Amino acid sequence: MASTSSAENDVAARLRADVLGASLPPASPLRLMDLTGRYDAAPGKVREALLQLASEGLIRFKPKHGFTSLPLSIEELWDVTHLRIKLESEAVTQAIESGDEAWEARIISALHLISKVETRSLKDRRALDGDWSKKHREFHSALLSACPSQWTVRFCETLSDHAERYRRHSISVRAHARDIHAEHKAIAEAVIGRKAKLARELLSDHYTSTANAVAANGDAFETLAKKQRGRGR
Repeated sequence: MASTSSAENDVAARLRADVLGASLPPASPLRLMDLTGRYDAAPGKVREALLQLASEGLIRFKPKHGFTSLPLSIEELWDVTHLRIKLESEAVTQAIESGDEAWEARIISALHLISKVETRSLKDRRALDGDWSKKHREFHSALLSACPSQWTVRFCETLSDHAERYRRHSISVRAHARDIHAEHKAIAEAVIGRKAKLARELLSDHYTSTANAVAANGDAFETLAKKQRGRGR
């Protein structure tokens, strides 16, 4: 039988996956009894998971109002993108200065693994939903893993979560054609080659392109925003 802590972590992990993976609609109530059925877990464990994600800023909690999933907005999308670029530029610079051969090997391994998923995703877009998201996070985490400032890395991870939430909510909308594999390969080569300025520029372009792809689908994004506003009335 699983321990209490592992059971709570499992509920939190499943809730996190649903929040980031767009399974739970934005700006919607997260009712305790609904989630206990969804995750087949005791109310106390579900509440602990909700509080954990609220402390990380991934859901909202208001006394007497309960928990809700976060809304979406173009303004927040760009706020997250710009701050992510700023912090990751600092983190990758520090990683380049401090990284060793083991760090380089982590990047090469992560690039190889995401490349295999990206090859499959050319035939099956659904591959982007699950395995790709996991490998994508691991790749970007590997880039920053030699940064000595754990606070910087932690904030970068939080912003990565919020950026992923936007990407997953817009995944069904056709975006401009991009060679994502080429972008990742170029970033990895710049980082391993200790070219800090180029690495920062490539990361900035990479994240800006993703945000542009979401924001360019204004009709679909605004339709979702209108639904959110309608539920809030």
